[in-house]
Amino acid sequence: MTDVLASNKDRALRYEQTYNILNFQNKMKGLESREDYPKDKPWYFRPGKDTNVDYNIMSNANLRTHHFAAPENRPAEDPPEKLRGKNVKKFGIRDYNVITNRYLEHNEDK
Repeated sequence: MTDVLASNKDRALRYEQTYNILNFQNKMKGLESREDYPKDKPWYFRPGKDTNVDYNIMSNANLRTHHFAAPENRPAEDPPEKLRGKNVKKFGIRDYNVITNRYLEHNEDK
């Protein structure tokens, strides 16, 4: 029973916060000497940028002009995306328009 509870606690610590969210105490205190002790994670998830957009979502200003970091430490802008055309399928296109009640070509003859 103790082994099952300990393994469940270990599994929970892998996915949950490593600190108590009510009093901010470290749940893993005393385990620092173990080799599988988790390493400190940076406060951001991706180096350089925190979002997928190139502007500040609060001020709608470009990240090169409105960012918390110093100008030399600000993330670089993403390269412009290539515009792609629509992929129009040739099959399944009807020759009759239901809304106008007309054929697209040679309506009078048909």
